[in-house]
Amino acid sequence: MSVRAAEVLGPDGTAVRGVPAERLRDEAAARGGVAWVDLVDPADDELAALAAALDLHPLLVEDIAKRGQRTKLEPYGQVRYLVLHRPDDDGAPHEVHVVAGPDWVVTATWGDPGWIDAVRARAAGDGARATLPISPGAIVHAVLDAVGDAVLERAQALQDEADGLEDRSLGSAPPDVDEAYRSLRRVARLTRIAEPLGDVVARLAAEAPSDGTELRRHLRDVADHLERAANRLEAQHALLQGVLQLQAARIAQRQNEHMEALAERSFVQGEQVKRVSSWAAILFAPTLVAGIYGMNFDRMPELRWPLGYPLALLAMLVLSGGLYLAFKRKHWL
Repeated sequence: MSVRAAEVLGPDGTAVRGVPAERLRDEAAARGGVAWVDLVDPADDELAALAAALDLHPLLVEDIAKRGQRTKLEPYGQVRYLVLHRPDDDGAPHEVHVVAGPDWVVTATWGDPGWIDAVRARAAGDGARATLPISPGAIVHAVLDAVGDAVLERAQALQDEADGLEDRSLGSAPPDVDEAYRSLRRVARLTRIAEPLGDVVARLAAEAPSDGTELRRHLRDVADHLERAANRLEAQHALLQGVLQLQAARIAQRQNEHMEALAERSFVQGEQVKRVSSWAAILFAPTLVAGIYGMNFDRMPELRWPLGYPLALLAMLVLSGGLYLAFKRKHWL
């Protein structure tokens, strides 16, 4: 584990760093401030040491060690345990665990911990925005505010992406179905982050102490950001589904046109086969008669019959004409 910061924040925002875990609560009580331990990639043995110093519930420590937790808020007496998921610029969720006691806070992150510096600036007061007095609730709010802002910024980026896909779908170079579906998946993934986070903020606001009016106001501001993000995501989901339906309709239309073209070609080929077959049958009739008369047998009565030749020609003509009329009546010719 890397203990990125083990510090005590005084009421004026000043920080005393490098305080040993076993002295954090005493130092916070002496200064009237809040102890804050920021963990990065925590290991089991050092989690156990911190749990012993802060008297953490074993199930809570087990959840932090296991990771892969859903977004939630769980009470353990006076301690509140939060699991959040912060989206990065690509929309991938990064797990954030926050444990808040009466006068101390533990944050645990994995991977890139740089964003927590901005959270610390919000909690301690950076002069650029109004902040809450230093307290565990103020630190929890700062974490929630940073996560909420990340969700809202990501929702705005996805909104721009969805708008671009819609414009392209109505233009001459529409996007592929795969591209639109991947965008829809990104929206769904961010929705899974935003929706439970709003419930967590609402519960924290409801649990705020009676003298925590300012904290409730700040939490309502976070809830407002999450609601805006949720509304945008809902609109994007509907928009992208419309884009997919439009693309599906275009594909179906192209398939229908292709099938119609195939049917038309098959019809033309069938008509040609009918014509060829009809003419083959018509020509076969005189060929049959001529073939019979062309057989070299001595005993054929027609050989010395004066009307044999004219009758043979007439038979050829009658058979050919009859077949022609029959095929013509059936529209084969």
